[in-house]
Amino acid sequence: RAEREGRCCYLSQDPGRYLIKERVEDEAALAVGGDVRRARRALAEVGLTGFEHRHPRDLSSGERERLALASVLVADPDVLILDEPTRGVDPPRKAELAAQLRRDAGRRATLVVTHDLVFAGDVADRVVPLTAKEHIHA
Repeated sequence: RAEREGRCCYLSQDPGRYLIKERVEDEAALAVGGDVRRARRALAEVGLTGFEHRHPRDLSSGERERLALASVLVADPDVLILDEPTRGVDPPRKAELAAQLRRDAGRRATLVVTHDLVFAGDVADRVVPLTAKEHIHA
């Protein structure tokens, strides 16, 4: 589920489980008070133009993940936290996601939690590998 607190949005590693609306555009508009125009722009950003009136449960798993991403991008957060965004994602979609994150790099800070070090190296300007014995102190 996408959660919004101030200017930070979080996308869990299984976002498709938390879709609650009957139509794709309504799901995408949830974070912006039902603003369908902003929702449609966010849907276009993730390649879901033409899906606006479909039921989210009728989408493929990859399409549901893109819908969930649109649902947080629509809020235009200053900080975006993605938890395992490449889990179960095919290589073409992974490349699309990487391209999107690179395009958005100047618009927001993005924290990607992942086991996919190749993806991390592709999209990040800083990679912080963690092990069970390490602690990060801010």
